[in-house]
Amino acid sequence: MKKQEKKFVLAGFVLLAAITMVLLTLAGCKNDTVPEPTRYTVKFETAHGTAPADITVVSGTKLTDKDLAIEPEVGDNIFEYWYDKDDDAQKPVEEGYTVTKDVTLVAKWRDRGTVASVIFSPAGGTKFYCDESIAVSLTSEEGATIQYHLGDGSWKDYDAGRKIQVTGDTTITAKATKEGLKPSETTATYTVRKLEGITVTTSPERTVYSVGQEFDSTGMKVTATYDDGEERTVTGTITTDTSTLTESAGIGKPVTVSYKEGDTTKEATFTIDVASYEFTETVQDVDSSYAGTMTGGNYKKFGDWPQIIKKEGVEIGAGTLVRGGLTYHVGNDGNYYVKHSDKYYKVEPIVWRVLTTSYEVPEGGTGGNALLLAEKILTGGIRYYVDTSTRTITGAGTKEGEPNTVYPNNWQYSTIRAWLNGSYEANDTQNKTYDGKGFLQTAFTESAWNLIADTTVDNSATSTNPASNPKQWNEGENPYACGKTTDKVFLLSEEEATNSEYGFGAYNNEDSTRIRVTTDYAKATGAYQSTSEGDGGWWWLRSPYYDFEDYARVISIDGIADSYSDVDYTYGGVVPALSISLGGN
Repeated sequence: MKKQEKKFVLAGFVLLAAITMVLLTLAGCKNDTVPEPTRYTVKFETAHGTAPADITVVSGTKLTDKDLAIEPEVGDNIFEYWYDKDDDAQKPVEEGYTVTKDVTLVAKWRDRGTVASVIFSPAGGTKFYCDESIAVSLTSEEGATIQYHLGDGSWKDYDAGRKIQVTGDTTITAKATKEGLKPSETTATYTVRKLEGITVTTSPERTVYSVGQEFDSTGMKVTATYDDGEERTVTGTITTDTSTLTESAGIGKPVTVSYKEGDTTKEATFTIDVASYEFTETVQDVDSSYAGTMTGGNYKKFGDWPQIIKKEGVEIGAGTLVRGGLTYHVGNDGNYYVKHSDKYYKVEPIVWRVLTTSYEVPEGGTGGNALLLAEKILTGGIRYYVDTSTRTITGAGTKEGEPNTVYPNNWQYSTIRAWLNGSYEANDTQNKTYDGKGFLQTAFTESAWNLIADTTVDNSATSTNPASNPKQWNEGENPYACGKTTDKVFLLSEEEATNSEYGFGAYNNEDSTRIRVTTDYAKATGAYQSTSEGDGGWWWLRSPYYDFEDYARVISIDGIADSYSDVDYTYGGVVPALSISLGGN
């Protein structure tokens, strides 16, 4: 063999040996590169019974019922499910749970004794009123049965909504039961309060009557008191024969009220007063012996008002009757009285002089055919207007160039008009205090004031001048004269108070037909009364004085009709006027 050939053969053997060595090396390393499977431990915790043994499983293993098996009940504890200890929401872990980490499973239990319970109404262990009863109800678990027993009695089934009546000291026990649940039992002792007495804490709305009126207990409040100091309002029964209560006059007539609880009855009393006085609800003739302000005048009785001071020896009852703005009391003489400054004044019919039975109102207006004027000054203390300030009321002004300025002597917006009628203009809040509490609502019953006409009253400049001379003052102009008003009760104007057809003399004459005496009640309320023989008090007219914004016309103590006074004086007298239909009278 040649030397070159030997070299190729040797090289081939070397290459073959190298390949063989590589293959042998790869074959020896194959088993060392395959990874071992991941394994996790499952632990179990339980507060009751025996927990399953810990298990170690390959990642991805699904747990079986056998893995999760546990005692279903341990005493009163019922197993519900497993949950992951790291899961704050405690969601159930059930069969098929896949293990992907080391995990601790915790057993969730429930106590069968908390499933159903009972409550009493009212709450157990409390004082109990005789007429109350006990109700029992479940706080949870639909379908449970409730049973109860009183004292040592036997169990009875309780129907939903049933009331259990008890008396004296009674122990009541109730329980709720349901198959598979632990019964829940509650016991309470109820003590019935003992009635000790009753009082009439609020008398009926009406405690003053006229003879023959029907008794009315509306508004009466009776309070019961008990041995433990508790009080409550109860319904009392009038046991007095009320049909005889108002048959005759009298004060302090007792009315008995009774109230019964169980076998106990208690009584209390309140009193009523009955007057024999009959309110003058229709226009009536005055006794022919009456000597009025005008000889041969036509006089009528209509309405009622406090006038004469109470005589010595007359006792006043405790009852009260509110009429409009005054409170009436009853005297033991059967008459009504009104209290003012700790003295009482007897209520009497108001006497009126019929000035005319052919009363004319402004064109297009309304009114009765007769004009009546009170014979006396009935009250004082009522200002023509409360002060001497002007007001701003849109469109209500009377003075040229001042369409929104209302002056103190404006009749439409006067305090005295609001008081006479117990009403006020919608845009006048100053005088609303007299709403429903004026002379009209006080002096007349509702049926009586419905007889009084809604009169259209003339308040023109002419009405503020004497009837004999419409241009007597300021050429007949009056910047404070207002428009027509509609009134039930009003004051005379300067023109009406000087009208000869009404029996009055000239405005500047002392005129007895215009003199008005002040009643005892009017004096007590502040009205002035002259001490000179033959004179009276001074009284308001509705007419504003033409020269000053805070003055109104008045009739002086001697009957002269050209005087005027500050609108805020309180000692001016009030002599009301009204119109009414007298038929053929």
